[in-house]
Amino acid sequence: MIETIINKDNFLENKKYITYSVYFGGKDRDLWLWAESIPNGRFAMVIKDTVRAYQKKDVNYIIPKFENNSIVHSPLRRNFAIGKDDYDIYQYFNKIGKKLISHEIKEIIRYYLYHKSGFTKGINENSYNPLINNRVIIPNVEENAKFNGLNSSTAILSNNKSSQNEMLEKIVNMKNRNVRNK
Repeated sequence: MIETIINKDNFLENKKYITYSVYFGGKDRDLWLWAESIPNGRFAMVIKDTVRAYQKKDVNYIIPKFENNSIVHSPLRRNFAIGKDDYDIYQYFNKIGKKLISHEIKEIIRYYLYHKSGFTKGINENSYNPLINNRVIIPNVEENAKFNGLNSSTAILSNNKSSQNEMLEKIVNMKNRNVRNK
């Protein structure tokens, strides 16, 4: 059995390039606008530069952000290719494994989009995507209970009663406005 050693000269296996695909799905909504904003033909360059910066542990690298006025409503897939000059990228992807390349690329993008601006994925991931900034923030009942000197079950009951009262007041006010308008 002859074993081929993959090196800089033969990693493309007689092809001109190797194509990779990055799928920005439902869990990646924070990246949709960024990915959509990259002009056609520039995605490969941006990804390769970003991966190289990450490999070199370059904390001063600034990932490009392009102006985009479109609204993204669904997941998207972006493809990019590596060629003969991208052996370092190929080696990095080979270490990761085929099934994790897309995930790793998205995590690197997040690192440079959010970490550099003081954001972290779990805390301020919505800051870049206005589509998901309309989430309702539900206060932590346990913390409110401790702050007010109540136990959690009393806090839940009192929290629900106050919410119900507020809701009833809003409904009555809406009905009064409708009666006055007629």
